[in-house]
Formats: sequence, structure tokens, C-alpha cells
Amino acid sequence: MYFYFLKKNFYKYVFFFQLITFVFAGEFIYWIAQMPLGMRFSLYVLNYFVLFALSIGITFCQFKVGFSVTGYVFLAACLVIILLIYIHPFTSRDIIRYLWDGKLIIEGFDPYVLRPMDFSKNFFGTWLEVRDCREFQTIYPPLVQVFFAFCALFGAKYGFFVWKAILVIFSILSLLIIKSLLKERKKLFLFPIVALSPLVIFETTVGAHLDVILAFLILLSVFLFENKKFLLSSIILGMGFCVKFLSLFAFCPLLVFLVIKRQKKALLRFVIGFLGFILLMYGVVIFLGYQPIGSLIGFIKETEFGSPFVYFLKKILSKQEVIYISQIGIVLSIIIPCLVVFRDKKWEVGLVLSLALPFFFSPLVYPWYFLPLAYCIVLAPSFVIFLLFSFYPLTYEVIDHFDLTGQWRPQAWPLYILGILWT
Repeated sequence: MYFYFLKKNFYKYVFFFQLITFVFAGEFIYWIAQMPLGMRFSLYVLNYFVLFALSIGITFCQFKVGFSVTGYVFLAACLVIILLIYIHPFTSRDIIRYLWDGKLIIEGFDPYVLRPMDFSKNFFGTWLEVRDCREFQTIYPPLVQVFFAFCALFGAKYGFFVWKAILVIFSILSLLIIKSLLKERKKLFLFPIVALSPLVIFETTVGAHLDVILAFLILLSVFLFENKKFLLSSIILGMGFCVKFLSLFAFCPLLVFLVIKRQKKALLRFVIGFLGFILLMYGVVIFLGYQPIGSLIGFIKETEFGSPFVYFLKKILSKQEVIYISQIGIVLSIIIPCLVVFRDKKWEVGLVLSLALPFFFSPLVYPWYFLPLAYCIVLAPSFVIFLLFSFYPLTYEVIDHFDLTGQWRPQAWPLYILGILWT
């Protein structure tokens, strides 16, 4: 009788053992952050893939046990994210630029015109100094600048924690939305893939990137779209565009879906809501005296990272030819998902492709760019795409050399691995 009971509940015991192990292993990153310079990448990657393996194991066990344990996964994910709110962002210094842009705004300067190099070192006293990309104006759209300015009001020290708290809130809300979407599709067993994704957890807390906000807005828009709230859905997606331009790619397959369904009123509302909010947002910003263009185009042209496609093309083509091909590829990143929607008469696969394909052709790809995809992948699961963005943290190998020398010299071996996955 005892052995029968043990056999019957075996997967449940393994599930909870893995879940508890995941929570403790997630906090291990605090120790890694304190390690000597030059040692953090290997330990980060080890920690990352331990969590990755645990998340897969937990997903398998939940599939065996049933949906009754989904709530424990949600609580574990929330616990890990909240406990990591104090960690130092050692994989990226973007948060310093976020707060710098916010500081410029509250001091009456235009971050779209002025660059960090235009200011003396102690111009703002003890404020955090921007060390990366000092020659560029901001590349971030106007809506997210509102968040930057709000956090900067709390000063350099406390603004850091306010920003982290904002990201934690948006991350938890995103989990609630994706949980609801999966429940409607009877795919709750996939929830741990998102909730316990080390990419999601680490880029929310360690990296502290604004893409967390973008992911939330895209998910909320999708949730409203599925519930036929087309105007509100498109407004939210327009807000996403004013956080990061990737929302434009997500907009297109949803638009095509309404076209093939011949829902003329819904189509009109969807277009008006999306374009209307963008025009309103930029109109208000221009009226206030800002020039919300920034240096995004120049930044992309002058920088390159994490793109196997561009890396291998540069070996046989000139820089200008590579730029032209990348631009054609970006256009294809809009067309191909739309064609898939026409073929399948469903928007899910088109949405996932629209969040993945732009980064195949883009010369600049960082792991946190995949945050919206990491949430949405479970709506139209693709094992290859899942493996692809899950392995992108290998590009963090550049951290150790940068920490020791201050020179940004990424090696080629991660691009070979990612290139194999892309092809």
C-alpha cells in the first residue's frame, strides 16, 4: 500500500523538490554578483542552465501531475523575482542610462538632443555616470521616458529600486495574463516554461531592462484582442510602440487576422487606436518642445552584437551591402508573419514569428530583446525558437573581458552556436 501511494505521487514529490530547488538556485545569483571580475560569466551561465533544466523538469512533472499545482509555480516565480529586486545589474548598465535620461527630463533638458558626453563628469553632482554609448542621444521612445523621469525623481540611489519595483510589478502582471491565456487554451502545463524561464527572471531583475514593460503591453494587447476589445487592444499596442518599436511587428499579424476575418469595424478601430495613440503621444512630446527622434538609426548602424546573420555576411560582403540586406530582412520580418496568418487563419504563429524574425536580420541582438517572445512562445510553441532565445545568454561571454579591461570585444563562438540554431 505504501509503495502504491509513493508511486502514485512520485511526480508530485519530484515537482515540489524541483520547485524548492529552483527558488534557492535562483537566489544563487546574489553570490555570483559578488565574485571577482573575470569569473562571473561562467558562473552566470552555469546558474542559468541549471535553472533552465529545472524549469523543463518542473514543466514535465506538472504535465504528469495536472493543473492543480500551477498556483505553486506562480508563487515560486513571484518569490524569486521579488527576492532578486536588490541585486546589482552586473550583466548590463542600461539602468544607468534610463535614470540619466530621466534626470535630464526633470532638469529641463532634452535627452533626444543632448548626449552624456555633452556634460562634465560631475555636472549633476553624485549622479550615476553614463559610461557606455556616451556619444549617442537617447534611443528610447517617449512613453518609457515618463517612467525614467518618475524614477529619477527619487534620486540615483532610490530611483534604482523604484525602477526595479516597477519591473517586478509588470512581470507579475504578465504572468497573470499568460496564465489566463493558457488556461483558455487548456495548455496550463506550459506555464512553468514562462514563469520559471531564467531569461525572464534574470533580464527582469539582474538586467532590469525596459523590455519587461513592452512584454506586458504586448500580452495585455493580445488578451484584449482575444476578448474582442479591438480598440483598447490597439491603444495598448500603440503604447507598446512608444516604449519600443517592436510593437509594430506584433501589430501587423493581428491586423491581417482582422482583414481575413472581414471584420471591417474591428479593423477600423484597430488601426485608429494604434496610430491614434502614437500620433497623440508624439504630438504632445513635440508640443512640449522635445525632438523625439534620438539616435536610434545611427546607433543601429554603428553598433553590432549578437547577430550570426550579420557576422557571417560581413565575411563576404561590404558593410553597406550588409546594411541593405538587413533592411530588406526587416521588411520580410513583417511580410512573412502576415503570410503565415493568411495561410493558417490564426494569429498566434504569426505573432510569435513577428517577435522572432526581426532579430534574425537585425545587426544588434541582446538577450533581453527576446523577453516578449519568451512570454508569447507558449501561445504557439516552437521547440527551435524556444531553444534559440534560451541560448542567447551565451553572448554574455563578453562580460568577463569587459570587466577586466573595459574593452567590448565579443568572441565569435556564441555566434556559431546561435547560427546553427537559427538555420
